Amino acid sequence: MIPILLGISIVSFIIINLAPGDFLSKKLLDPHVSSETIARLKTSFGLDKPPIIQYFMWLKNAIHLDFGYSFAYRVPVFTLIAKRIGNTLILMGSAMIFAWTLGILIGIYSAVHEYSFFDKFFTFLAFFGLAIPNFFFGLLLLYMATKTGWFPVGGVTSIGYEHFLSWEKYGIEYGILYCLP
Repeated sequence: MIPILLGISIVSFIIINLAPGDFLSKKLLDPHVSSETIARLKTSFGLDKPPIIQYFMWLKNAIHLDFGYSFAYRVPVFTLIAKRIGNTLILMGSAMIFAWTLGILIGIYSAVHEYSFFDKFFTFLAFFGLAIPNFFFGLLLLYMATKTGWFPVGGVTSIGYEHFLSWEKYGIEYGILYCLP
């Protein structure tokens, strides 16, 4: 697993570095930011060093769970990840439990009713599901969830969350009430 992660990180780093400029290039166009400030930022982030040194600096920081600073949100990236990991784990866990339960039930049915119409139908669905790229299937499900309104696709809180009473917010924050009308 470690060689694969290293390979992915090297390829990702190379692709990101192939793009012209860096995140400070936009600041060069801002007349309020001096060139000395840009030079100081380049030095502090190690952008004045060769790419191989930049990669190993990034790798060392990533091993120590220092993923840098988000200029868009003005907080450390680790803070952003920590705030979102709970919802990600809930989504991943529930999807895994749903898939395993459905797969086991269909497998048992197909084993008991071998070569029946539904066995062939479920086999077709399984191969069809494997043939569809995951990203396309995810976009299709997202589109269906948006059109039907069955699931919230913009987060786990309802519109107007800040105006709810405290007991309503409590219920929403801890997964009791996800979508209020």
